Amino acid sequence: ADKPLLRRAGSSTLSTTSLVSYDDDSEEWEECTSFERTPTEEIPAKESLTSSTSLVCEPDNAVSKTVLLQLKGMTEEFQKNGLPWKGHECRSLIAGGSGILYCLPVFFCSNNHLEQCAWILQAFFSVMADYVHIHHDSYFHGMDRIYATYNVLATIFRASLALNCFIVMTTPIPITCFVLANRAKNQLDLQVWKFCHGLWHLTGSVLAALVIYLLYSCPEDLVPTPLNVFCKPP
Repeated sequence: ADKPLLRRAGSSTLSTTSLVSYDDDSEEWEECTSFERTPTEEIPAKESLTSSTSLVCEPDNAVSKTVLLQLKGMTEEFQKNGLPWKGHECRSLIAGGSGILYCLPVFFCSNNHLEQCAWILQAFFSVMADYVHIHHDSYFHGMDRIYATYNVLATIFRASLALNCFIVMTTPIPITCFVLANRAKNQLDLQVWKFCHGLWHLTGSVLAALVIYLLYSCPEDLVPTPLNVFCKPP
């Protein structure tokens, strides 16, 4: 049976078998117990409330959903892999093994062993979370999310202080790949998730390597080279 609908008598067309008449003076409402909906009529009261609540409580875009999922993965779902699939079907060299690419910045900061260790640790966490332990719960999932989030924010901050703004403007490239990977999870598309998550590792590591290279190699007197366009003038 259809759910009760609250509406004023005499409004848009409605076919009904039982009506409580509406009185303008008493401001009473009628209850329609049997009706046929038309394209212009109101939504049932209970459904309308549920719909309105979901619009307030649930983000309406992929970026907001991704941010909330990331925060949730760093707190209450620290050990969860965050994937809707079970077993080893999630394991992929493209999605998980590509985490080793975060070792790329190591080759451009040879004089700073602490920075080298930081990027090796990032690669280690990434491979352990996204490849070795991808098929089950593990503390590596939470540690990878926290460390990766810190590295992204720290790298953007360092680049914004020391380099030209153009390099910071490339940040949406890996972020977009990450958002698309999360959307693929919601759509239960395993192959697209593997591809987009692999792209997140590829674009993120290449951009990080470029930033580290520029931070350690930008000369005081700029020489006109293709990469020096990203260096901030002295």
